[in-house]
Amino acid sequence: MATITDHLNAAKRERQEAIRQQQLAIESTRLVQERLEEKKTEINNRNEFNRRKFAALQAAQRASSTAEANRLRSDAAYCDTRIAASNARIVECDRLIVLWKERAATQRANMQACNERAAGHEEAARRLREQGGSTTTTTNTLPLPDNIKAMVMSNPANAEGIYNSIVSYLMTRYPDYPDTLYALNSANTHPPAPGAIKQAYIHDAFKIMRDGLQIQGFEVQDNMPGTPFARDFNTLIGQANALIRTRNQNASRPFALLNTFDKLPHRDAFQLIPHWTSNYAGGALSNVEISDNSIVSSAQLQGVFASDGAFHNLRINNNRIGTPSAHQITIAGMLSGEIRNNKTLQGSALNNIELLPMRIGGGENVFVLSFHPSSSYQYRPIAGIAASSDKRQQKRTSVWNAKHYYNFRMDAFLAAYNEQAANTSMPGGERARLAAQLAPEFGTLVA
Repeated sequence: MATITDHLNAAKRERQEAIRQQQLAIESTRLVQERLEEKKTEINNRNEFNRRKFAALQAAQRASSTAEANRLRSDAAYCDTRIAASNARIVECDRLIVLWKERAATQRANMQACNERAAGHEEAARRLREQGGSTTTTTNTLPLPDNIKAMVMSNPANAEGIYNSIVSYLMTRYPDYPDTLYALNSANTHPPAPGAIKQAYIHDAFKIMRDGLQIQGFEVQDNMPGTPFARDFNTLIGQANALIRTRNQNASRPFALLNTFDKLPHRDAFQLIPHWTSNYAGGALSNVEISDNSIVSSAQLQGVFASDGAFHNLRINNNRIGTPSAHQITIAGMLSGEIRNNKTLQGSALNNIELLPMRIGGGENVFVLSFHPSSSYQYRPIAGIAASSDKRQQKRTSVWNAKHYYNFRMDAFLAAYNEQAANTSMPGGERARLAAQLAPEFGTLVA
């Protein structure tokens, strides 16, 4: 358990890093100003050579001899060379201005994140003081619980199960960290007021689970990686990886090591989930808008994400996303809507945008590549994204045990599923398996 001294030392390190990032931002801004001055000089040079070129050409027309006219035209050609050089330098200045502006913006964002993490540690130290906490740093290492040791030794490949067990264990030690900040799952649950979301969360900032929601104007900051929870998670992962390394010594096919908290999967700023009774059966979420938000994380936090269900008239516009995740915007099962003008924090185009086929059966990995012409579900064109980002009718070849169907009779499938899943207390795993078992009756399997 982190002590007062632990938190104060962490806060000191974060403040020092904030100062360093501020100095870097100041230097980047200075370089922007230098390039602006250089660009101004080159524009003046270009204007001067344009004036000289025009004067030379005008004089050439009035020249009294061919030799004089040729000399003046040669002067005009020299001016063209200088004008081209100035234009090239102006273009280079513009490129460098954009580059240094982006660096300055990133450095300022890093500075802000460091200061906020420092404030979190200082607040934690204050709470511990009030509770009479110890100021002595402990050298004891949090031990990996025996049940998790057994999981690691019996099946090291079950990374998700091991992650979930470690998270569940740490949630008992750190009850102040919620799994999800805002689960918007009924008419009685409403988003908070727009603004900065600074509270640390384990998995999701927002779970969006009902129709018609507009999620706008939020600054979602992922402060979890710097918390004692994440530190202890990494400590336990280190012990689990030591066990895996020992087991791998005599293994013909070594098992992969587990990732630290910054690479923990299934963490999202905004996760879209249709109603829990039908999310594994292609149940639909309609008329949701996620616009004009910013997302900042040093970890692989996913930006706007949906893996199960279908989405009618989904609008994802004008968001700024700064996270190293490959899933900055990833939606499986988007039927209609638009995805426009989403950019990095620095304002450049967002590269990691993917639309994937609708998935049925959760981890059973049944994908629908096309629907029967009579189905109320159809893949409509999505405005605002590149054709290369639209993979809704492409096979998921990298997914384990994936099965793909086309010409899928979605309405008949949902009717059959709802009839058999009328018992709403059915666990999620059973609902997923039921959906996967029914799927072959309603589509054509892709070879």
